[in-house]
Amino acid sequence: MAKVKAFLSYARGNDKTKRVTQFKEHLESFVEELSGKDFSIFQDDQIEVGELWEKRIFKELDEASVLIAVMTPTFFQRKWCMDEVRLFMDRHETAGTVPAVLPIYWIKTDQVENPDSLGAHPIAARIKSHQYDDWRSLFRNSMGSDEVRKKLIDLAEKVDHALDRSGLLASVSTPTVSISPATLPVSAPTPSKPRKPRKAAVVPPTRRRTTVSSKPAPAPPPPAVVFSKPKVFSPPLTIEDYKAQMISIPAGEFIRGDDSISDAKPQSKIQLSAFSIGIVPVTVGMYKEFCREKKLKMPEAPDFDPKWEQETHPMVNVTWDDAKLYATENGLLLPSEAQWERAARGTDGREYPWEGGWNPELLHWHEHKDKYGGGTAPVGSYPDGKSVEGVLDMAGNVWEWCKDWYQEDWYAKAAKNDPPGPEGGEYRVLRGGSWRNNDPANFRCAYRDWSRPGIRYNIGGFRLVSPGPLS
Repeated sequence: MAKVKAFLSYARGNDKTKRVTQFKEHLESFVEELSGKDFSIFQDDQIEVGELWEKRIFKELDEASVLIAVMTPTFFQRKWCMDEVRLFMDRHETAGTVPAVLPIYWIKTDQVENPDSLGAHPIAARIKSHQYDDWRSLFRNSMGSDEVRKKLIDLAEKVDHALDRSGLLASVSTPTVSISPATLPVSAPTPSKPRKPRKAAVVPPTRRRTTVSSKPAPAPPPPAVVFSKPKVFSPPLTIEDYKAQMISIPAGEFIRGDDSISDAKPQSKIQLSAFSIGIVPVTVGMYKEFCREKKLKMPEAPDFDPKWEQETHPMVNVTWDDAKLYATENGLLLPSEAQWERAARGTDGREYPWEGGWNPELLHWHEHKDKYGGGTAPVGSYPDGKSVEGVLDMAGNVWEWCKDWYQEDWYAKAAKNDPPGPEGGEYRVLRGGSWRNNDPANFRCAYRDWSRPGIRYNIGGFRLVSPGPLS
């Protein structure tokens, strides 16, 4: 029997007494007893020492059929909690299925009680569109009390029904086909599974008798419509993963430059051919793989990652020549200034990659550096700061090497169609700003920085492009 999974999204600060953990363990047991399914609930304390935390979270979200969100004031303040809910819901909505989200109302929370506050909490509004299960009067009670046990049975039934409705479950509930969703015929109905008898030690006898005698057998669910399961973004650790995630930028015109920046004027319209660009900068894991294969020595490690263990973070301390060698050996290129700016700002000449003006919550910069040990953040940590094309980390985290030489007045001289950089110079262009910068101007799409190509910075990395659209 294939295992069916749920994902527990909660704030760790609400589990200091292990009440959330106990709730999860009891609910897990009740669902298994009620449904006969091989069922488990993932909680982040299952991540082993040394395991890549972000990668495991992304994997479990991708495999979960149901998300259980424990709603508290702290829950809505935690970025990772909000990201978990958003990623889970976006995955289902992209596939055309209704996300199975079960909110658990644990502690009185303004984001739930006060509808006027939801405008500032878009994730709260999305959660609240799903009916919650109210535990405010019970969360301190013993999990063995009759009142809590009855409540758990009710909730277990809701979880079981959510599993039966889940499009993901359709791929594991028909015993005559492969587990892969793609092998399940669109017209094939998904039969209901026989339920195992409940154990008296788990379910109160009175409830058990009532449920068995009065609850009609559930009707078979309607024919399953199978969609391809979209992948949740996961930081690339190999060049193959990186190439698979590259984003196609179509050919056309865009607005380059900014008349308010001395070396980025005049603002003008530029025509570019189609190209593809990495969704994030090259990661430490990718560069380590490259050095192993080519028998090269890794650069000196930064003080915030002295053993190069942060494999999902952007690679730093690379010279321009290091970056170019990596690109060339993997059949790719460093982006031109024009390509980088087009991927960052789209075609509408926006000031920052996201829509609207400066927003300090949409990028990894000086104010956020202590969140990740005083240095870089895992790539893709600020998905709401993506560009209009869906490219991540175009502002903040690390400066990114571009192919071009730097020349202060180049925009006034450059061609308007696929402009190359200057033929020579002393400095190479850097774009995007970094975790150490504290001036919002550094993160503007048109902002140009430069450095000697042989310099290594713990704030500098690179991403790659490929000519033409993705095949």
